[in-house]
Amino acid sequence: MNSVDTKNLQQLKNLAGFSATHLKKLADKLSVETAAKNEIVFDQGDDAKLVYLLLSGVAKLSYLGDHEREAIVSLLPAGRFFGLDSIIPQSHYACRCEAFEDCTIGSITPKILIELFSVTSYEAFLKGYVAVFHPSGISIALNLSHELLANLVGASRQQVTEYLNEFDHDRIIFRDGRCIIIDPEKLQKILTVMA
Repeated sequence: MNSVDTKNLQQLKNLAGFSATHLKKLADKLSVETAAKNEIVFDQGDDAKLVYLLLSGVAKLSYLGDHEREAIVSLLPAGRFFGLDSIIPQSHYACRCEAFEDCTIGSITPKILIELFSVTSYEAFLKGYVAVFHPSGISIALNLSHELLANLVGASRQQVTEYLNEFDHDRIIFRDGRCIIIDPEKLQKILTVMA
């Protein structure tokens, strides 16, 4: 498969919430490649330049920790977006991604992805919406619905709401008007436990 069309994307369960118009635009912009079982898509620490969409197969995200010990973070089913580290310019992939079985993978630049699914330009998104430092933590003023977040990470809207409520309860995040402030130290503790 060298390309993908709207029909292919509509069959992916995790993309069911997107309109046919959005899916057509996404299909037109995706670069499609295959990855054989165990082939590395990107490595931990690589420059993060693309967002990926798994079109078929299963991909594995893993984290190489202390003493070269690998921890499997997730097995991704078809329909999942991954490599979202690339949305922040000059960032690096936090995990390694490899094909757990033969896969077909679409890739897209974060600029195009953001502009496809939002009503603003990527530059405006970066200026006004992405990770601005706040005296109490990192301020994120993303105007994204729980449903859109769920679609991006391949979870249910209910799961996203539950996690955000739990983070709010544990003061990992808190609100300042329409902004969400993240306590980076508390978030790091959770990531360390997960690793």
